[in-house]
Amino acid sequence: MHAPPPNDAPAPTIMNPNEAHDYTMGVVRELQAAGIAVTVKPYNLEDENGKRTVAKYGSLPDHASPDKWCNVDLRATTDEHRQLLRQRQKELGWLGIHFDSGGGMGVRDWELDWSFRLTEGVPDSDREQAVDMTNDLIDGLENGTLEGPPVS
Repeated sequence: MHAPPPNDAPAPTIMNPNEAHDYTMGVVRELQAAGIAVTVKPYNLEDENGKRTVAKYGSLPDHASPDKWCNVDLRATTDEHRQLLRQRQKELGWLGIHFDSGGGMGVRDWELDWSFRLTEGVPDSDREQAVDMTNDLIDGLENGTLEGPPVS
């Protein structure tokens, strides 16, 4: 179990899921201003898969509205950028902002789509631990320090 956020963690603020999504996009702009290359791709709401996803998740009270859904690719090329990216994702989690993420080949992927949700500013230490483990795995794969299973 992870320790609670440090004293310098952002204070929880009251916002709705759409405001939380806007806040997250502000964080994306901050990361871009810090030198991280960013590509934002809108979620396809028009194809059959998009329509099914909107029908299932589009009106849930803790999710952002479908018109805000997007995928954000973040190319963090230095250790400093990777640390900044991890820290900002962790801070978002402390605010109760959660979304699917992953990466590989030097790109981190934030799915600010149907998976984006706001949990009333309640930190989720299990999710934080899972995000840390995923980021550690991606870092290990990219820098060659991850050891695979023994070969017999």
